[in-house]
Amino acid sequence: MKNLHGEGQGTSQNLTHGEVPGVSVGRRRLIQAGAAAVPVMATLVSRPAFAALGRTPSAWGSETMSTNVSMRVGSQTNISETWRVSDWTTNASRGSLGRPWIALAPSLGVDLANDKTKDENWFKTVSLSQLFGSLGGLVIPMGSGISSSVQEPVVDWLARQANNFPSVLLTAQLNRFLLQDVQNILTNDQLQQMATGSFKPNAAGQEAWDPMKIVQYLDQNYIVPLSVG
Repeated sequence: MKNLHGEGQGTSQNLTHGEVPGVSVGRRRLIQAGAAAVPVMATLVSRPAFAALGRTPSAWGSETMSTNVSMRVGSQTNISETWRVSDWTTNASRGSLGRPWIALAPSLGVDLANDKTKDENWFKTVSLSQLFGSLGGLVIPMGSGISSSVQEPVVDWLARQANNFPSVLLTAQLNRFLLQDVQNILTNDQLQQMATGSFKPNAAGQEAWDPMKIVQYLDQNYIVPLSVG
């Protein structure tokens, strides 16, 4: 899966950037060769992998209520489809996604190709204030103890938070901003409600998900994997 900036260029909209990742050249040739005989197979292999693996909040919530079996979807190899908190902290690449801050740079007004003042550590100086000011629609996660004017570098804040609720919810919002596959199963409104602790999967009358369940959903559906592997 490609990201929507940098290594994988896409269209630019507020919190809806994206392109649907394709398949390899070899696989495309195989599909084209047999398209007339197996159109259903072509449809399955060419659709986004995350859409086939992830669960919407309502679907996942229903499944977890009806069974005690772990609902983690996909296999271990599929964990590289989104960035973890630690990947944002260190700008580490994840599978075919590349490095998250490289993907986010254009949205921050950073021209890495032409700005010679930016070295490989430029992302370490991006403050929370700059992040919230540049990306419209981000919500400050409850319990974070920060405001949109805090000058602390994002990576320093993430490093202090580790995998707790605020850092996971900020990472989820950044992943959704850049990755079409996350957008396919989770709306921005739903994620904002999760960040503020007010999310209810269906109709009124249901209890809002608590922070533990929200983090569990984001982890088990590869929106923010918590695995260290």
